[in-house]
Amino acid sequence: MYARSWNRAVDRRQVLRRHQVVDEARHVEVFSKYLDEKLSGHYPVNAHLGLLLDDIIADSRWDMTYLGMQIMVEGLALAAFGSCTPSRPSRS
Repeated sequence: MYARSWNRAVDRRQVLRRHQVVDEARHVEVFSKYLDEKLSGHYPVNAHLGLLLDDIIADSRWDMTYLGMQIMVEGLALAAFGSCTPSRPSRS
């Protein structure tokens, strides 16, 4: 009985991971479309950032790859959107 419930839990986690991958792919697709239609194209990846991303993806530990990509991609997205937002004069 324990083995069966364990297998079901593992199966649920696998399904959730697959859904997460599909969800992230949809985000990439929408963001790519936004770049093409609203901002007239993509920007090339900086060579140093490309090497860092390659290192993250090449790590044999899945959790480090997941965490590294989460930090890098989310951080870069926040920075990109932050630089697009018009700044307001500070209240002095």
